[in-house]
Amino acid sequence: MLMTTKRSGLRVIPAPSLAELTSIRLGGEALARVRLENEADFAALPQTLRKLGGRPAVLGQGSNILAGEGKLPLVLLELDKSKREIRLLENGLDEALVEVSASMPLPFFLNSLAGMGLGGLDGLAGIPGQVGGAVAMNAGSFGQEIKDRLHGLRLFSPALGLITLEAEELETGYRHLGIPALEGTADGENWFVILNARFRCPKQKPEEIRARMRACLEQKRRSQPLDLPSAGCVFKNPPQAPAGKLLEECGFKGRILGGMAFSSLHANFLVNTGKGKSPEALKLIEEAREAVLAAKGVQMELEVRLWV
Repeated sequence: MLMTTKRSGLRVIPAPSLAELTSIRLGGEALARVRLENEADFAALPQTLRKLGGRPAVLGQGSNILAGEGKLPLVLLELDKSKREIRLLENGLDEALVEVSASMPLPFFLNSLAGMGLGGLDGLAGIPGQVGGAVAMNAGSFGQEIKDRLHGLRLFSPALGLITLEAEELETGYRHLGIPALEGTADGENWFVILNARFRCPKQKPEEIRARMRACLEQKRRSQPLDLPSAGCVFKNPPQAPAGKLLEECGFKGRILGGMAFSSLHANFLVNTGKGKSPEALKLIEEAREAVLAAKGVQMELEVRLWV
């Protein structure tokens, strides 16, 4: 029987299964899962982590994560998922500034923006996960990146405490978010959790925003394996060519190992065909990296996060 305990406002769930919590349906057991319901809970978080042991890992909706098997030295941090309010901070003639919880599902956020007549992020339609995860990896699609509209963040770090940062205080790049204020901090204290994010979005007609979102979704349905468990794109696109093109040219489109496979629709998507295991996934990834390096001279960089 699963027992949930509460420590100083935090809810601690022991031994959660990563196979049940990740979109690719792989992984063993973490040490614990810690639910944070409000900002006050973060004051007790460092002490809770010391008691539990292991290293913290932020769990959104489990997308973009490939976890290893067995017992993993991880403590999963989870924000309150009930917060789905978009706060209108400024309402100008041509644009608006909004604030949203990092735990809000990204599709819900994009649909809500469209209903408010706020665009600028419609190219991200079809990307799974939560707003916080999208910000943390600077998610992008169809020529748009979330950093393009990011105005600021509220986050927690053991080194900084609870802090609000403006966009110019962040370091953003291709699938990257850095916090310069954390540079030089001790190992074990340089991690952070995003609590909420602010976006400045242009005002547009809702029907036009939704039409662009539908077009993006339709294109993704035709080219991506949305019907199988997946962690999304495995590799970042290198400057030389799209990762999917390089993998396809090296014979990895549709490549199968046990219950794991590189999709026959899109070579940069690793899918679980039903009974896949993490070692199979990791072996396929390593084989792909070695093959692309040998054939193309390109060092492939992971986009998926490894939790091992």
